[in-house]
Amino acid sequence: LALDKIERAVDRARRISHNFLRFSRSPDAIVRETNLGDLAAEVVVLTNKTAYHHGVSVAVISESEAATNLSTDPFQLRQVLLNLVTNAIQAVPKGGQVSLILSGDDHEVSIAVEDNGPGIPEENIERVFEPFFTTKPDGQGTGLGLAVSRGIVERLGGRIEIDNRPGEGCTFRVVVPQSPIASTQEP
Repeated sequence: LALDKIERAVDRARRISHNFLRFSRSPDAIVRETNLGDLAAEVVVLTNKTAYHHGVSVAVISESEAATNLSTDPFQLRQVLLNLVTNAIQAVPKGGQVSLILSGDDHEVSIAVEDNGPGIPEENIERVFEPFFTTKPDGQGTGLGLAVSRGIVERLGGRIEIDNRPGEGCTFRVVVPQSPIASTQEP
């Protein structure tokens, strides 16, 4: 029993230190033409097992043809969306719904991750992007996911907005420019 506790503590410390190192790095973006619908569909497939185990459905809704293609780093944007969708899946009760809503215009695109869970307690809304802040039970979260996601989105030239509806759900909206960011272009 004591050995199990020690092993869990060591594993948690390892994960925290790896996440902290990842958080502190600032990798260059590799910009390429990216189909947002395909990227969102990939995220749904990658989170399908987690959604199934939580009894939650995940869907993609495209509101605009202008949001179809953009120049960005698809790997970093995928990491952000995976984090936001996974958080949403974990937040909603069984039978809940998570939607990736794609929209945009000639200047920027928006990927909203919307859920019908309980929302974020008002006392926590200002802290959700703080490194190491988490509301998850001990051992289930490091509190780096949203901080890392915000850093990535900002490096991509965008922003993350929150629409919190306590008791009704929450939406994290990732807004990124339609045109390439100043970074490493892939040939």
